[in-house]
Amino acid sequence: MSLEKIEASVLKTVQSSGFSCKRCGKCCTREDGDNSVFLMPDEIQSIQLFLTQNKVQIHDSISIHPIHEKNNLSSSSFTVPLFPDFYSTKKNSPPSFDSRLIFKNLDLIRNQITTDGIIYTFGWMLKRTQNGTCVFLDPKTNICRIYPVRPLLCKTYPFYIDFYDMDPEKNKADVIECECDGLETVSVTEKNVSKEMAANLLERVFKEKNDYIKTKENFEKHGAELEKKTTEKYDFVQKAGQNFKNGFLKFVICDSTGISEVFLPWNEFYSDTEAIE
Repeated sequence: MSLEKIEASVLKTVQSSGFSCKRCGKCCTREDGDNSVFLMPDEIQSIQLFLTQNKVQIHDSISIHPIHEKNNLSSSSFTVPLFPDFYSTKKNSPPSFDSRLIFKNLDLIRNQITTDGIIYTFGWMLKRTQNGTCVFLDPKTNICRIYPVRPLLCKTYPFYIDFYDMDPEKNKADVIECECDGLETVSVTEKNVSKEMAANLLERVFKEKNDYIKTKENFEKHGAELEKKTTEKYDFVQKAGQNFKNGFLKFVICDSTGISEVFLPWNEFYSDTEAIE
């Protein structure tokens, strides 16, 4: 595999897309579709450090308890466990948090729920406000409050590379485009923008692959309890649903750094306000 040739292939695709960011902030809101942002552990740590150094506060917080291996995620005020989208969109109405979708989504992940209603999931995502907007988007300026340390998923939008589809023998990677008002707005993407985007895309795809491998290893090491408890003939969705009716959900999050247990009150799936300085 020639990294240089793959990078050249990615660069060519980005240049020909005619991309120019409009600073509209649409990708940070829920109005145009699911805007969930997956976070890798080192991104969480970078954001936390940036928040501390720049005195940016988040009002909400949840409790994380590392089990098995310490993962050093000391604060989760801006994260929630990875979970299917739970915002509803209706014609002529803004997006909104919909608790009914929590119940619906529990059925989608029934094979990840144990006898006691604990949900196993495989990572973290950025918390959003009640209308689905990223907690770090400044609604007055459409500027990201953590722009210097924003996640790679945000840095590379509206492009991504699926590491399953990479073809080392052909020395190329297929770049996939998402919906974005900034595409095809100029004849050729600006040179510096293209180079930075290509570099970020390759960094992201290799980091995500390594993160996946380590997460899988951790789950295989500590996930026997899930396999044992989900093979019994019982509908554990009911138990998790009852927990939610009682005002909370319990998660076990497996990521590349270890496994953590999270107790999440249902009203902390979202933030009441955006980040403040």
